[in-house]
Amino acid sequence: MAKRKRSPEKRSMGRRQLLRGLGTAALALPFMRSFVAHGQLRATPKLLVFATPNAFLVGPRGTADYPGWLPTALHTGTGYAEAPASNPLTGILAPLEPHRSKLVMIDGLHGVSSVGSHQQTAAMLTGTGVYGDEAPRASGGDGEWYANGESVDQLIARTIGSRVLGLAFHIDGFQLGEGYISHLGPNRGFTPIQNPVDAFDRVFGAATGDPAAAARIARQRSVLDSIAHDIGSLQRRLPAADRARLDAHLDSVHALEADLVAPASCDGGAIAPGTYDYRSSANLPRLMRDYSRIMVQSLVCGYTRVGFLQTGNLGGGYRPSWPEFGISTTYSDHAIAHKFVGEAGAGSDGLSQAAAIPLGLNVQKAYNTLFAELIEQLSTTMDTDGSPMIDNTIVLHVKQMGENHNKERLFWIMAGGANLGIRTGRFIRLPSTSPYRYVNDLHVALCHAMGVTDVDQFGLSTMNHGPLDLS
Repeated sequence: MAKRKRSPEKRSMGRRQLLRGLGTAALALPFMRSFVAHGQLRATPKLLVFATPNAFLVGPRGTADYPGWLPTALHTGTGYAEAPASNPLTGILAPLEPHRSKLVMIDGLHGVSSVGSHQQTAAMLTGTGVYGDEAPRASGGDGEWYANGESVDQLIARTIGSRVLGLAFHIDGFQLGEGYISHLGPNRGFTPIQNPVDAFDRVFGAATGDPAAAARIARQRSVLDSIAHDIGSLQRRLPAADRARLDAHLDSVHALEADLVAPASCDGGAIAPGTYDYRSSANLPRLMRDYSRIMVQSLVCGYTRVGFLQTGNLGGGYRPSWPEFGISTTYSDHAIAHKFVGEAGAGSDGLSQAAAIPLGLNVQKAYNTLFAELIEQLSTTMDTDGSPMIDNTIVLHVKQMGENHNKERLFWIMAGGANLGIRTGRFIRLPSTSPYRYVNDLHVALCHAMGVTDVDQFGLSTMNHGPLDLS
């Protein structure tokens, strides 16, 4: 679809600029109030998504150099099969061994076939393609890759009366669209919070009585006032179709203003993040640990029931130099992913495959370590019914690709949900021949587990074959 030519305006804020500003400022703030009451006896279902870049790299059956993720019992055959997670987890899965009984490891999910591997960032939680007018940068577009539909986290939150809390390392860099995993609807990317202090203030700031936090919230409200004023002024200059879209944005802005004061119940026991350079790649593990703690605390106090944590742009443009995980490198995650399989990639000059393999394995172990720590926090935090919060929470570790850039055999790891009907402690191998099982089928199953039982299809209708059986 050709982009509408922008007519000259005296105002400095044009249509595309305004809508992008809304995506990065207003839409970053959750705007739906949670129904959850702090202290209620019956626990409510919860959903968290943990997103890390590229792929797990290692193949399902491994090679002579490293173990794969499938148990031996699933190495042969092409159809659906299961195996218990009865042996110690090895290789990149080793950090998850303490939580083996809480896991469902799913191999063979198909991504959206109509878009490229990197564009699966927009597709993997929406089950759709990218929005029609988002041309790639190579064709003169902005490369935002907003999806053509609502993501499963937003659908569930909207239906159960919650808000979505999104927390991320900064999403700048190669193809900005790889930063948007959550979408409010077609061409409406939901921008995550990218600062631990802002994340803490969003959930706890008003309740702590911190004057600095109150001042930040006041500034945020002031920004929203300005956005609302700009929308009102611009509405009169736009065609009817665009005015309708801006009306929806204006309603969201007004709701956001009211929601900037955190619930009074989110106060006791909150641990504020320290001061550090949260945009430094070297501090990404610390940032994700801060985010995990804030996310779990927000579930405890009822601020949200749906959230996501992501290690930044899923193209993996940052440098994972993390000595605690045995990683010291100047190469990006993306460059390591390419050279892991012997391919050239952006910024990979000078990196050999022999050097990339141990780097890649350690990077994936690092991601699974951070995922395991999130599971541990949920396992040691009691929910309102007295059971571990992990039993009422589904946590999904997602990646936009399978091996290397393969979008047809994704490997995702699910944890928790025992009280929501999820049968854990197993591997699932999905069919490698048609009819395939798509991410859409998993998302229908997630909706059902979260109590949204009237959803029988999700995303593109051609990629629905019924909810994946998680029981």
